[in-house]
Amino acid sequence: MIRRALELRPALDVYAAMLHVSTDSFDKETFEQDYLNDREWDALAIIRDQLMPLFLLTKDLEGNADLCESGGKASHGAL
Repeated sequence: MIRRALELRPALDVYAAMLHVSTDSFDKETFEQDYLNDREWDALAIIRDQLMPLFLLTKDLEGNADLCESGGKASHGAL
């Protein structure tokens, strides 16, 4: 989810800009309370970078479901 938010940051910035210039008080409140500042975006990038090796390792340890050869059972997943 963090990775996807970072990928969508340009679109989220446009949305935040629309909230910021809106005359609706709810939009302004949403912008002020919910939108991330640059420091928070940088923290998310650091978190993503720290978690990526764990994500990749977890994916490597998942079993491969080869339905044709192993009779519908997952194989090769082990810790």
